[in-house]
Amino acid sequence: MASISASSEQMHFAADNATTDASLLSPVPTGFTLFQPSVAIGFSLLILLVLARVFGAGKQRLPAGVKRLPHLGPQLPYIGAPWGVPGPGIEAAWFFGNMHKKLGPIYEWKVMGTIHIWIETDKISRDLFVSRQRNYCDRNELPAAIGVREGSEVLPLMGFGEQFRRYKNFMHLIMRHAHPRMFYGWPMAENKKTLRRILEQPDRWSEHIIVHCGRTIASIAWGDADHGKKLLTIIPTILKTVSPAGPLINKLTFLSNLPESVSPWKQQEAIRKKEMSDAFMEPLQDAKARHDAGILEDCWSKLWLEKEKGTEHLDFYEAAHAIGSSSFVAIATVGGPLHAFFLAMCHYPAWQRKVQEEIDRVCGDRLPSMDDMPKLPVLRATVKEIVRWRQATPLGVPHVAMEDDVYEGYLIPKGAICHANH
Repeated sequence: MASISASSEQMHFAADNATTDASLLSPVPTGFTLFQPSVAIGFSLLILLVLARVFGAGKQRLPAGVKRLPHLGPQLPYIGAPWGVPGPGIEAAWFFGNMHKKLGPIYEWKVMGTIHIWIETDKISRDLFVSRQRNYCDRNELPAAIGVREGSEVLPLMGFGEQFRRYKNFMHLIMRHAHPRMFYGWPMAENKKTLRRILEQPDRWSEHIIVHCGRTIASIAWGDADHGKKLLTIIPTILKTVSPAGPLINKLTFLSNLPESVSPWKQQEAIRKKEMSDAFMEPLQDAKARHDAGILEDCWSKLWLEKEKGTEHLDFYEAAHAIGSSSFVAIATVGGPLHAFFLAMCHYPAWQRKVQEEIDRVCGDRLPSMDDMPKLPVLRATVKEIVRWRQATPLGVPHVAMEDDVYEGYLIPKGAICHANH
């Protein structure tokens, strides 16, 4: 079993822009005074750091026999080590993966007062997020989207509570009652349209893939592909809002104390919340009208409208948001692997020829269907490898520790944000 002890190798940080100009006769500029703003701020910070060191401020008090997780050093009191944090994207996953080589399969990094815990192995992830799931099922606050955790628009980002349990159980029942073969016709119909769009406008292939995902999941959710249009308009806004590279308030969280009248982020959040709610409510209202007319095709909404056993406990608003949030998430989780397929075929064109040869041999001049899958092992293996090679969300959705926990002698403090780096 891998050890989680920190490596003896230490992280070193140095100033890259230090001057070596010998022509500078004095390091103190003319007119130096303690009353200059920059000097006063510098001295104030120095005094605060000295006082924090003297009185032990910011030190973590550990229970007897419990150690602190391997971590970056040195760190400032309270704020930790905010330097060196990478930007979002796949590069961030690689960066944190390299840090595991220095600090072990689990380590902590304190940034602006918040402890982040990074987990590398499947064993540790399962030990914490599965075996001890009741302590790690909460989500962190998102300052630029303060309503997401307490709201009902994005199920994976909802905080732990009664509403989260109701929505999760509702979608579990919907998935269980909806036999997968019921929905195979929807993606098959969209496949032909998407392939034609790519052939006619190959330079817009990425846009065509996202539209394909939006139309397919809208058909599965509400029985009408056209509802995917509005769903696609709200995705860029919410993804930017919840990203660390998004609004400034996500980095300087104290700005969340500003009143809405002077906070552009809170004003934008109110608009975002209404737009997402409309994008979820309107399709279900339309599905209900078609259901009353007897023309609604098989979809998630139909299961709820017909009160499939176990789904009747949610009212209209709750069902609209539970179905809508699951549809929203599906676009990212399906669109990511489809983009990765194009990337993989560019890097490994030999596998494109292998997959094409197998499809031609099994399917001839028609498109593959789900009935062909048992006879397409190369295609199945390629799809699985692409999902492993480039995951849509390599850092996953963060989990928050609801109470102090001890794992193999190391403390995971209450409120720590835990990331499984896949």
